[in-house]
Amino acid sequence: MSYRISVSHLEKETVVSVEIFSASEESRSARISQFQCIGWLLGIFDYAQRLVDGSDGLLNTGYDQEALERVARLLPDQASRLLALTTLKDRFEYVWDVIGESERELARVMDFRYYDNFWPDFDSYSILWNPTPTPYPGQNLPLPDALYHIENQAQITGGSTVSILSAADERRGL
Repeated sequence: MSYRISVSHLEKETVVSVEIFSASEESRSARISQFQCIGWLLGIFDYAQRLVDGSDGLLNTGYDQEALERVARLLPDQASRLLALTTLKDRFEYVWDVIGESERELARVMDFRYYDNFWPDFDSYSILWNPTPTPYPGQNLPLPDALYHIENQAQITGGSTVSILSAADERRGL
């Protein structure tokens, strides 16, 4: 389980608590892409906020800041600025700016026929940037040589480790 949202109905009040344990266990895109991970987290935060709005309050304020720093690997000031934004356009533009070129390139080449997309309508831009997406499920994501060059393993959060090879490593047969 990567997160839990609890709504407690007490005698005189209803309260919400949210815990983010790790990156998504269900979505590959949220595990391998910082951009998609942030979108996934924002979706959880928005859903939790709708629950909080219909209740008497949130028990664990600050969970969202902590999750953006720990799971999405944002700096504290970046997480704070993102949480202050309320529109999808403002959030998208801010995140796109702070993630860095290698993460933007990874987001551009993802084939959303096979990967989850947590940014509404981003998949239509992805098709423009990557007009020849992977032809079948399970094929390795075509990453440029300079992109995501992580030697043998990448530590993602919560103790789970996934192998990520660069395109150059794939050609060398690693």
